[in-house]
Parts: sequence; structure tokens; C-alpha cells
Amino acid sequence: MAVLVETNFERSYARGVRDCDDSHSLKSDLNLAAAVQVFAYELRAAAEAPRMKGVQRRLAAHEQIEAFYEYLEQMMTDIGFLNREHPRKLMPRLRRLFARAELGPEEVNILRGILKALSRPRKNG
Repeated sequence: MAVLVETNFERSYARGVRDCDDSHSLKSDLNLAAAVQVFAYELRAAAEAPRMKGVQRRLAAHEQIEAFYEYLEQMMTDIGFLNREHPRKLMPRLRRLFARAELGPEEVNILRGILKALSRPRKNG
């Protein structure tokens, strides 16, 4: 029995899925509770695990990240995805998303390149 996901579609979006054995149907509630407990423990352990020791990642400069956010916001406005008059919480949420990724300079350049390529008119053919 899968914990927290019910379909293969949901499973494909899960980063880590733990399965528990449901061989004793009379104790399925206990199995589920134990599985949730183990899953929560593993999730916390993964969150607290130290990053690779001795490996220093070079993160993108603040100015580079801010320029990316400005470009992203402009692109989303241009295509009608973001309404600057009613932006809601989109940009703060995207900032949190990218901050968790701890982008390096090369990754910021890749994302900017993708946005730039998407802004070009499509070639027919």
C-alpha cells in the first residue's frame, strides 16, 4: 500500500515514495500508522542531513538572481500569465521555489536561456 500517493500519476510526481506491506489486512490501520511514522522520520532525517561534506557549491550572485526574477516577471507579464495590477502571491512563491533550489550561475543562465528561447517567434516548418 502506497503512503501519500494513490495513483501512478501522483507517484510520478513524488520525489520519494515509501511502501508498506499490507499482508495482514486485520492490522492495516496499524501498518498505515507505522508507515506514516517511518515516513515522517525519514523525511525529517533527510531534511536534517548535512550536505555533501567538503563540497562547496558556487551560488549565483544576488544581482544575477534579481536580474533573473525581473526577466521572469517581465516574460510572464508579456505572455499574460502575470497581471502586475493583481499579482497575488506568484512572485514571492517563485522566489521561494528558486531559493530552495540554491541556483548556481550556470543554472540561472540556463533558465534565462529557456525564457529567451520561449520569447522568440516560432519558426514554421
